[in-house]
Amino acid sequence: MDIVEFLTAQLDTDQARAEAARPGPWFASGGVLSAAAGEYRDDIGEIWDPNNDHGDDEATAAHIARHDPARVLADIAAKRKLLDLAAEMAAVDRWTEAETIRRCVAAPYADRPGFNPSWRVEA
Repeated sequence: MDIVEFLTAQLDTDQARAEAARPGPWFASGGVLSAAAGEYRDDIGEIWDPNNDHGDDEATAAHIARHDPARVLADIAAKRKLLDLAAEMAAVDRWTEAETIRRCVAAPYADRPGFNPSWRVEA
């Protein structure tokens, strides 16, 4: 699997999850994360109720609320545009720039299965 195939799969997965989630808006107050009422299951199948307390950490609840599905979808769209730009650059022999863009887009996915360590961005 090359970096473009890997990224396409990651973005498709993230997009499907964001589209399946309640759209929000989400908000946090006093460490409680709130959204439209409903029952959700996390990645390991446990029930997650967005109207229940998610710990006593207001910063954590605020962080989760800030990354609601609309923001995630906007982020995915921007990453797809960057991949399109990289493809255009590669088509005119600007391989180094194209690969740098792809590696930067891949950086947040370094913990996912299939990520190739050779794609890491040099600091």
